[in-house]
Amino acid sequence: MTLTTLERLRAKREGLSTYMTGAVVLACSGAAGLLVMFIPVLIRLAGGISAFLDRVISYRNLRFARLAFQQNMSGNTAYVREIWPFILLAGALGILLGYLRRRWGLYYREIPWRPYRSGFRLPAYPHRWLTYFAGPLIFLAIAYYSDPRVYVRILTANFAVWLTSGVAALVLWELITDGLLAAGARMHLFRPPYRRLDAELDWKRWLDRDPKLSGFRAFEVAVFSDGRAFLHADLNEAQVNRVRELTAQMEDVTSLEIKTTEEQEAGD
Repeated sequence: MTLTTLERLRAKREGLSTYMTGAVVLACSGAAGLLVMFIPVLIRLAGGISAFLDRVISYRNLRFARLAFQQNMSGNTAYVREIWPFILLAGALGILLGYLRRRWGLYYREIPWRPYRSGFRLPAYPHRWLTYFAGPLIFLAIAYYSDPRVYVRILTANFAVWLTSGVAALVLWELITDGLLAAGARMHLFRPPYRRLDAELDWKRWLDRDPKLSGFRAFEVAVFSDGRAFLHADLNEAQVNRVRELTAQMEDVTSLEIKTTEEQEAGD
């Protein structure tokens, strides 16, 4: 095992967006974008329920408790009515972020530069950079759209919070997206990932760090959910045997298929 516990957890989370059905990933990403904007509504709802229960327990007065709940919830309708264009924008942005995460996420970032040629080798996740900048810009747009004389002044007074709003939005969006995908797969609403991203990254690092495999070139590395593994690479016979020895030590792999460049050229 070459991945740390945190790296393996991250790979499993990214594997949901990478290897689940594309339409499902985009739908859950868009829903997560909407839910991020509805977090203030959920906070008010939790506060309203808390106030309702407090009045019922303390005063045993249902009418008083209902008024306390309505008071806490009074701003929700106004909030949604005021910024509904930005709520829809957040949903559309969530779909775009889901596409970027699926297309240029952890899988392509973690492929070592030297031996693998498939995919893009990016120094950072594009969906993360986009969220870092989009968060403050959307907050600023909402402030100008609602009341620039009031809300822009509030943002200025809380500059650090405004500037890091993109980071908070990213964390919430990723957690909600991963939660929706994982829950849907566990409840058999969606098809689960057909490949194991954590096992693939583990295998790639293992192959890269073995001195007997120095100089080889791999074109495709895949570990499927049922335990099958596939490797397409430039290997001689000794290297093929070494790959089989290493793969036999992996708990995630039950069978291995290796296709060398010579075999592919002979087949063509």
